[in-house]
Amino acid sequence: MSRAATLYHLQLVDHKLDGQRRRLAQIRAQQVETPAIREARAKLAAAEAALAQAEKQQRQLEGELQILVAKVVEVEQRLYGGRIGNPKELGDLQKDQASLARRRQALEDEVLNAMLAVEEANATLAAQRAQAAAAEAAWQREQDVFRAEQAQLESQIAGTEEERAVTEGNVRPDDLALYQSLRRSKGGQPVGVLKDGTCSACGVAPSATRVSQARGEDMLVRCGNCERILYVDLGRFVDDDDL
Repeated sequence: MSRAATLYHLQLVDHKLDGQRRRLAQIRAQQVETPAIREARAKLAAAEAALAQAEKQQRQLEGELQILVAKVVEVEQRLYGGRIGNPKELGDLQKDQASLARRRQALEDEVLNAMLAVEEANATLAAQRAQAAAAEAAWQREQDVFRAEQAQLESQIAGTEEERAVTEGNVRPDDLALYQSLRRSKGGQPVGVLKDGTCSACGVAPSATRVSQARGEDMLVRCGNCERILYVDLGRFVDDDDL
């Protein structure tokens, strides 16, 4: 195999490895909580907070009602106990009784409304729990697919890295240094394939002398336009366009 062919083979392996690593990075980037998951969890948290507040309000109102009922009982006992004969005092107690009765009715209505609010908050919470569970399940199914592909890619990358190490071992140190330098400066494509008399990388036709030299086995010839290493495609490898 010519020096250029060996470098072209290395380029093919590097392209494959780059593609595998890019896809792995994409998969890892998607293994995070989605906006739908975060929104579902936020709504669930809000529903839990709303229920807690509704239950707190109900307890407070029930406590106030309990205290008020005790006052009503106390006033009624004094009013009907037969121990008070003073008309003014009796009149004041009757006014207190009426006021407490009105307040009791209002509090009972508030307690009823609070109970209804708790029921509504419970229903909302149940719905949000169901939505959050569905979102979590969908996300987990998606993550299972990603994890399976990640495991497959990691195995493929390990194999490609081994293939690259073997291929690189067949490259002369000076050729490898040139290849790596061009790979950095030429967008990952240090080798151009001669197709129909033109360089596949830049589309410019090298001179006949360069083409003739590129067909040799023992020297590296570079494109006079883009300065990439020229490789004469003899059908031994797949084309770059197929990667």
